[in-house]
Amino acid sequence: MARLGSQRHASNARNLVGMELHMHQVYKMLGVGSGGVRFLGILGMSGVGKTTLARVIYDNIRSQFQGACFLHEVRDRSAKQGLERLQEMLLSEILVVKKLRINDSFEGANMQKQRLRYRKVLLVLDDVDHIEQLDALAREREWFGDGSRIIITTKDKHLLVKYETEKIQNGNFRQI
Repeated sequence: MARLGSQRHASNARNLVGMELHMHQVYKMLGVGSGGVRFLGILGMSGVGKTTLARVIYDNIRSQFQGACFLHEVRDRSAKQGLERLQEMLLSEILVVKKLRINDSFEGANMQKQRLRYRKVLLVLDDVDHIEQLDALAREREWFGDGSRIIITTKDKHLLVKYETEKIQNGNFRQI
């Protein structure tokens, strides 16, 4: 089934004007083969394809990491389920463990810091709209191992600037 999802997103990418150019720009900005921890923001209005772009990139490069997680709809899920549940999902998927329980976001942050700091991970935080979400899910580069890449999709440029995201990709492509 995962393969069908990848084909669907690849098909979505072909239906977006300018997607291929944006994909190449994002790959270059991510510098997957290089060291360090990089944060990349994909910025744009609703409906311009930020999530589709992030998903296609994620599907194409996830095998180059020791663990990967695509947290879809962070804004809605954090409001409905809480940040602790998102931390559980993130850690469970990256570490491939079940029945992980986090009681509060402080505990979750400490767990992430301890368990991911030596692991090269790919993390996509989709539709982030508050700094608290970033603080709970990816506060510091030191939480992640060398070579890790964190992609953040958002409509809020100030959030990315405040969070000192290294690169900002403006999602101004359109669906046909």
